[in-house]
Amino acid sequence: MEYSINELSKIAKISTRTLRYYHEINLLEPKRINSSGYRIYGEYEVDKLQQEVANARNQPEEEIVEEEDTPVETTKSNAEEEPVEAEPLDEAEESFKSNQSEKNDEEADV
Repeated sequence: MEYSINELSKIAKISTRTLRYYHEINLLEPKRINSSGYRIYGEYEVDKLQQEVANARNQPEEEIVEEEDTPVETTKSNAEEEPVEAEPLDEAEESFKSNQSEKNDEEADV
């Protein structure tokens, strides 16, 4: 039996995007791609996917390898910049009201 990507995603209870990603990284190749470009999966691919999903779901969190934190390189220009301080909310509101008042006065003059 053959399955479309949508049918396989329902069987495996994972998204079609995940299946496309698995194809992209060569974890799960479709049996074939039809003339319209749709991925078609066979029984072998269904079994392989079910094994992969089961392994991933049963793997303890301690065994999941996380990517190492990559240090961010600091360039000279952004290292020397002074931090920008946010103005207090009251001052921002006051500035906004002042600008609105000036805008209203200008519109009234026109």
